[in-house]
Amino acid sequence: MITSKSTLRLVTPETAPRAPRPAHRGAEIVTINIQPDDQVLLTVPEAARRLGISRALLYQMIATGEIESVHVHTLRKITPEALTKFVESLRGQDD
Repeated sequence: MITSKSTLRLVTPETAPRAPRPAHRGAEIVTINIQPDDQVLLTVPEAARRLGISRALLYQMIATGEIESVHVHTLRKITPEALTKFVESLRGQDD
């Protein structure tokens, strides 16, 4: 049985209040800041985390061509669009 009540307030950078609002009597307020994802290129660990897989598996998928990647000097990078394309290809296999 839950005996306490929390209020959840989602805040974006545009709607963030200038000063904290006073909490309602007896209520706990949790503020979550949401940042837009405008990252153009992801590292392998970031991309693996988004897919919920290991880095090693992602490197295998890059090597077999399942997921597209690009080189930036000596770094291997992945676009968010490449991840979306991969996930959509998985959905197509279910049909």
